[in-house]
Amino acid sequence: MRECTVFKWKTRYRKGGVNALQDAGSRPHRCRKALDEKQLQAIAALRYRRKTGDAISQALHVGRSTVYRALHTMGPNRLSRMEPKPIVQ
Repeated sequence: MRECTVFKWKTRYRKGGVNALQDAGSRPHRCRKALDEKQLQAIAALRYRRKTGDAISQALHVGRSTVYRALHTMGPNRLSRMEPKPIVQ
């Protein structure tokens, strides 16, 4: 076991007792780069013009994964879902 690990555990124990030694989650507390409403509307508008996620990403200077996550949340992540299904008679 490394010495720095031991010191880290000792510091945790001093600050919070046995409960402080439990594994803490590594999930971030907040998302600093969340999209605002204006950006979401711009993504939706470009998507309804049948732009791909990559094209939207480049046009708005937003990461591809951010655009695809927003599209998935909003619904039109697939172009086939944007058009109504044909009526079968």
